[in-house]
Amino acid sequence: MRRGWLFVPLLLLTLLVGAFGLGTLGRAQAATATVPFQGFLGHRGWGFGRGLCGQAGLEAAAKALNMTPEELSTQLWGGRTLAELADKAGVDLQKVRDAVNQACVQAIKDAIEQAVRDGRLTREQADWL
Repeated sequence: MRRGWLFVPLLLLTLLVGAFGLGTLGRAQAATATVPFQGFLGHRGWGFGRGLCGQAGLEAAAKALNMTPEELSTQLWGGRTLAELADKAGVDLQKVRDAVNQACVQAIKDAIEQAVRDGRLTREQADWL
C-alpha cells in the first residue's frame, strides 16, 4: 500500500513537468513561426523546376530578366532573390511577377487540357476547374 502512495505523487509530478514542458515548447515555436510573407516569389518562387508551373515559370522569369533559364537557376540557387535580380537588371519586379503568373496560368491550363485528352478528366470537370 505504501508503494502505491509513492507512485501517485511521482506520476502527478511527471505529468506536471511534462505539461509545463509542452506549454513552453508551444510558446517557443509560436515565437519563431511568425515569418513575414515575402510574396509568392520571395525565395525561389513556386519551386522552379518542379510542379505544374516549374519550368514555365523559370523560363518566363528568365525571359523577363533577359537571362537564360540556366543563368537564373544558378543565381536563385546561389541565394539571390528575383527582387535582387530584377533590380540589378533594371527590370520592374512586377513585370517579372506578371510574366511568371501568366506562364503558370498557361501551364495549368495546358495540363488540364492534356488531362482531358488523356481521359483523366471529362470536359465538364475541366471546365469547372
